Amino acid sequence: MDPSADDRYLSYAVARLASFPNVWWSLANEYDILTAKTGEDWERFATIVHRDDPTGHLLSIHNCFDFYDYSRPWITHASVQRRDLYKTAEMTTEWRQAWGSPW
Repeated sequence: MDPSADDRYLSYAVARLASFPNVWWSLANEYDILTAKTGEDWERFATIVHRDDPTGHLLSIHNCFDFYDYSRPWITHASVQRRDLYKTAEMTTEWRQAWGSPW
């Protein structure tokens, strides 16, 4: 979709779902393989969700290959996919220190 349609659809989804207490927002599943969207698109989407969600549900974005910058101010937690078969749980302390997440 074009940016205008993206924004309208996302605002609609947030308006419909934000009243539920068990919602958490994941802007994408594997954002980095959606080549039609840029970093600016993901930041714009985050701004819309953050602005339009009156209750401030959890908000993150999920990776496939490259981690998103989980230190961004709108991100409430890191949503990571295993990158190294042997070093996922072992890395949580380092990631928490690097990104400051979860808050």
